[in-house]
Amino acid sequence: ALPILGEVVRDLADRGCRAGLWLAPFMVVPDAPGIGTDHPEWCITDPATGAPLREPRHDRWALDATNPEVLTFLRELGATVRGWGFEMVKLDFLYFAAQTGVRHDPTVTGTEALRRGLAAFIDGLGEDRYILGCGMPLLPAVGRCHGNRIGHDTAMPRVHMEFGHPAQ
Repeated sequence: ALPILGEVVRDLADRGCRAGLWLAPFMVVPDAPGIGTDHPEWCITDPATGAPLREPRHDRWALDATNPEVLTFLRELGATVRGWGFEMVKLDFLYFAAQTGVRHDPTVTGTEALRRGLAAFIDGLGEDRYILGCGMPLLPAVGRCHGNRIGHDTAMPRVHMEFGHPAQ
């Protein structure tokens, strides 16, 4: 299904539109096909259990951007997104890469791991594509992202006030 994205981007371009893509490159769904089932060792681990660290708010694991295999994956992901033709990418939940836990390289801080992961993705994507960072501290975005969203998701408080929370 994913190669179809390139066709969608081309169809939109033919109509005079430009396509952007939302990604959460450091977020891993446990037990999902792919990294979740094939490469849990690519994740930051919990020092108390040695298991992949679960981020409590979203119940997800985080890729460890100090692992050379993860950096290769991120570089290839960036190249794939470029190949589809996207000119803008919103990278969300970037704080996942900076979480405190055990890393492949324990000498690297969370901030530096986040910057290394972003650099690998950008190496594949190309610096000529617009990158909007989201869900990350501001300082690690400097020199990596063209912009950084700092507010809450738009319209959600208003939607909840008028229609109620969707989980209720």
